Amino acid sequence: MSQSASQLDLRSEIKSLQTRAREFLTSKVGHYAVLSLVFLDFLTIFADFVVSLSLCEHTCKGEDNLQGRELSRTHTALGIIGLVFSCVFLVELIVSMWAFGAGYFKSKFHVFDAVIITVGFFLDACLRGSTAEAGSIVIVLRLFRIVKIVNELSSSAQEHMEATEAFIGRLEAQIKTLKEELTVAQMHASLRAGRGTR
Repeated sequence: MSQSASQLDLRSEIKSLQTRAREFLTSKVGHYAVLSLVFLDFLTIFADFVVSLSLCEHTCKGEDNLQGRELSRTHTALGIIGLVFSCVFLVELIVSMWAFGAGYFKSKFHVFDAVIITVGFFLDACLRGSTAEAGSIVIVLRLFRIVKIVNELSSSAQEHMEATEAFIGRLEAQIKTLKEELTVAQMHASLRAGRGTR
């Protein structure tokens, strides 16, 4: 096989992968997968908040017991889980940019989401444990992903509406065709009836 043929095959394969990624990201399954991830991330944030409050209570009292150490480990584990979610959302952003190209950023929501994901990842990865303020910013940014749920739901509803409108359009076309056929059949029947009375 020549070099140009193998390059052509590679380009064709890349285009095919982009198409499949685009189809998945815009599919109902893709929307529900992202919704599930955002929801799980939200639950992690909520659990981290509750654990942080309990940990703060133990730290403020100056207690150093088994429960305080368990809370500290749980808080650390939830922080790692949050970082994993940030990585997953960053990968989703990169795949979306690759699949849709520059057109991905025509939507203001996608720009907003990209900023939240990128800044959240940077703060999660680089400033982990540095300051309490950075942690608060990360939590606020991660909560902004709830907006992603609203967008995913509206996208899903829009796709459903488009499919319903297309179905209605097909039904209307069929009704029009049937009415035309009925009119023609009635004309033929009246012509036959007119011939029969003569």
